[in-house]
This record gives sequence, structure tokens and C-alpha cells, in this order.
Amino acid sequence: IDERIRMLLSFESGANDGLAYLFVIVPITIIKYPSLDKFLSEWFLKVFLWEILAGAMIAIAAGALAGRLFRFAKDKKLDEEGGLLVYSICFSLVLLGAAKLIFTNEIWVVFIAGLSFNFFINEEERLEEEEMQDASNLLFNISLFFIFGFLLPWKEWFSLFSWNLILFAILVLFFRRIPALLAIYKIIPQIKVFETALFMGWF
Repeated sequence: IDERIRMLLSFESGANDGLAYLFVIVPITIIKYPSLDKFLSEWFLKVFLWEILAGAMIAIAAGALAGRLFRFAKDKKLDEEGGLLVYSICFSLVLLGAAKLIFTNEIWVVFIAGLSFNFFINEEERLEEEEMQDASNLLFNISLFFIFGFLLPWKEWFSLFSWNLILFAILVLFFRRIPALLAIYKIIPQIKVFETALFMGWF
């Protein structure tokens, strides 16, 4: 996959997971706080201002601090081979736990911190770590999908089986994102041709 497309897909994935939280939490908050005043104060103050906005600012600061520390260690030759991968994994896990402890959106915080940290890493270091990262991602993904598949409630799902449900799933896959991306791809500089827009719309 072309690098610009890969980066754009990664950015959309991370931003989507974080920002979608704003909208996913709306029905939950409405059920919990039927009053409009309480709903608005809870959603705006807690979710938007603290979990998203403040979380992003904390993440930017944390990513910058981690990046400066890594750059200092690199310049002083205090790091070891494969240091970037180990450092980034440890930093992500620490940040994930810290975000959970202060009741903010941990996925969003880790994503934004990664973007901030990225400013301190040069292209040569990225290339050095790319093969190791791909191997690690593959290992984690296989393990995750195995556990996920093992825990899925297949019997309960089969009891809900109907052709209408299958048709609905197919319609969602083909008509949820692909038409939207095909409608706007010409104004996105990284997407130059129809086939690329179709490919990105699927993912």
C-alpha cells in the first residue's frame, strides 16, 4: 500500500476511534440523564471538555516530553538496538493506564500522544524499526483475533440468524462509507484516483 494512503488510513482509524466517542456516548448519557440541562452539562463538561479536549492537551504534552527524552537518549547514545519499539510500547501502556486513572478517553489520549511523539522521530529511525514493528503487530493481531474469536457468542448469534440481517450487514459494508468517500475524494490531496478512493472507502 502506498505510504500516503497507509498514513491516511492510520490517521482516520485513530481519529475515528477517539472522536466517535463523542457521539457514541450521547445515547448513554441521555438514558442516564433524561433532563436536558444535566445531559448537556455531563456531555459538554465531562465528555467534550475533559475526556476529549483536556485529554488531547495532556496527550500532546506527554508525547512531546516522551519524544524529547527519547531524542536526548538517542543523541547521548544511551539507547539500545530496537529501543524505539520497546520505548513506544512501554510509553503507550503507561499512558493508557494513566488516562484510565484520570477518567479520560484512553484510546484518544494514546493516539494524540503518538502523533506528538512522532515529531521527534526521523525517517531513518522509522525505517530501522519498521520490520520489527510489522512482526510485533502481526503477533499481537493474531493473538487478539484468536481470543476474540474464541469468546464470540456464536450460539446466541445463530439464534438471531435471518436473511434480513445478512442483507443489512452487506448493505452497511457497501453503502456506509464507500459512497461518502467517492463523493469527496477529489478534494482530498492524498487520494488522486477513483480506484484509490474505492479501496479506502472499503477500509
